[in-house]
Amino acid sequence: MTVDVVAAAARATRNIGPAGRLLIDGEWSAAASGMTLTTADPGSGTHLLNFALGGPTDVDAAVASARTALSAWRNQPPLDRAKVMWRLADSIE
Repeated sequence: MTVDVVAAAARATRNIGPAGRLLIDGEWSAAASGMTLTTADPGSGTHLLNFALGGPTDVDAAVASARTALSAWRNQPPLDRAKVMWRLADSIE
């Protein structure tokens, strides 16, 4: 079976947001360092994707956002949380 790696990467990027960006606190942004990591197909050398190279500042921002979100999530009634999880599961299937 032959896999078109470039086509597979293009399909994947439609689901992961803008190239070279991090999703922190609901916003897509560049890494604080501005650095990205380029990936390539090892067989052909064809460029596949650019990923933001997050560092400590980005991790701190993501953790702070997650803590805030967890607090809000924790305060939701269990039935409301279950409804959200079922909608998420349905969207994956």
